[in-house]
Amino acid sequence: RRSAPTVLLVLESHPRRQVWTANRPSVQATLAMVLEALASATGRTWDNSIFGCFGDFTLCIITFLAPCYTAGRIGDNVPGLSCLTAGLLCLVPVVNIYVVIMLRRGIKIKKVIYENLMLTFFYATVCAPCALVQEAREIGLSLPMARD
Repeated sequence: RRSAPTVLLVLESHPRRQVWTANRPSVQATLAMVLEALASATGRTWDNSIFGCFGDFTLCIITFLAPCYTAGRIGDNVPGLSCLTAGLLCLVPVVNIYVVIMLRRGIKIKKVIYENLMLTFFYATVCAPCALVQEAREIGLSLPMARD
């Protein structure tokens, strides 16, 4: 009998950075619901606005030209996804919307940010590059630059 992978959920906004582990999908779903409820109660929002993507112009250009690269880098910071998985699935039409929603949901849970599902779906479908830039800036992702 194979055991389900363990998922670690870390509350980064919590002073002691509490860590919870979950071994079963039902427990993982319950923890996700609890964290979303906590985010709703605290009312914490994104530190970077959805249209503040020009705050990091390099990240904005790279995400516009190769969103799979940025999605992959964000995927490293989301439980259940990897750089390769997120990056490759971002290249598949229709599946890429699902990937952007999962990345955004993972960042929301990790950072305890409140945003309703309809707004998340809207950002993933209408302005996915802006959403990816916002997520990358939220986790402090820095992209390599060419040297002079």
